[in-house]
Amino acid sequence: MNKTSNKLSDIGELELVDRISNWVPPSNDKIVLGVGDDAAAFRVSADKLALLTSDMLIENIHFDLKYTGAYQLGYKSLAVNLSDIAAMGGIPVYALINIALPSNIGLDFVEDFYKGINALAGEYSVSIIGGDTCSTPDRIMISITVWGGVEADLLLSRKGAQVGDILLVTGVLGESSAGLAILLSDLDRLLYAALINRHIMPAPRYHEARLIAKSKAATSMMDLSDGLASDIKRICKQSQVGADIQLSKLPVSDMLRHVAGQLNRPVYDFAVAGGEDYELLFTIPPDKLADFKSKCATPVSVIGSIKPPEHGIAFIDSKGNNVSFLKGYEHFG
Repeated sequence: MNKTSNKLSDIGELELVDRISNWVPPSNDKIVLGVGDDAAAFRVSADKLALLTSDMLIENIHFDLKYTGAYQLGYKSLAVNLSDIAAMGGIPVYALINIALPSNIGLDFVEDFYKGINALAGEYSVSIIGGDTCSTPDRIMISITVWGGVEADLLLSRKGAQVGDILLVTGVLGESSAGLAILLSDLDRLLYAALINRHIMPAPRYHEARLIAKSKAATSMMDLSDGLASDIKRICKQSQVGADIQLSKLPVSDMLRHVAGQLNRPVYDFAVAGGEDYELLFTIPPDKLADFKSKCATPVSVIGSIKPPEHGIAFIDSKGNNVSFLKGYEHFG
């Protein structure tokens, strides 16, 4: 007799988030967005929304101290949260820093960690207003909560993509995961320092996100943290749509192509299945694309289109074949 499994490994992160959203439904009418998006949103006035987001980074899962210094770790820890606020079209304002540390960690390490946080916070006028510290037996754990805000008419979320919309991304894809692969290989780190830097000190696309939001052309948006293969599922699930992604249209740099060749790996291992690019994935109706490009100076690439939900999600190669082996990162998967 088969027994239904109740392990997280059997359902994966997306299903777990779905279940949590059912366990903790919105409890008051001020909540605009709850569980399941880059940030929660709730109304503070008729035309203003507050945004709240929180992310965890755990040693040996999200970072390895053999490759990441304390300053870079502080910078990245805040950056991933600012990216979530940006993905909603919002402005980050305050941050709480929670960190658990083994007692044998040096004080210099902790000071450098906060220097990295302060460097990025200063860049975006974010104030660090508190948090918590505690001890842990064997590894560092970091949880940062960022409070921000957005005009009610500029809010963007994962829900809103419509059949026929065009799918776009900012910047280039795959460089962060390529940077990690370089750190784990014998390749010359100085030669590929730019790619490594994309991994250990990612830049949140705040300014680009505000331009996209202010254009009022986008129907949905999120940041690419777990890789395009995983994150497109999130927009499609929340919007109840499918998608075609044209692999030949993905923006990849010459340096990434070179590194992929050096490592004897397909470039799409990085551009599609690799994570932590923190670029923006968003949708726009086709009739608004020309006007959007005239108003939005940030470089963007059209990579596909939104399809009916029964179509599913397809990655199409240059010969028109559906590449089905691509998979991004997913906790518990």
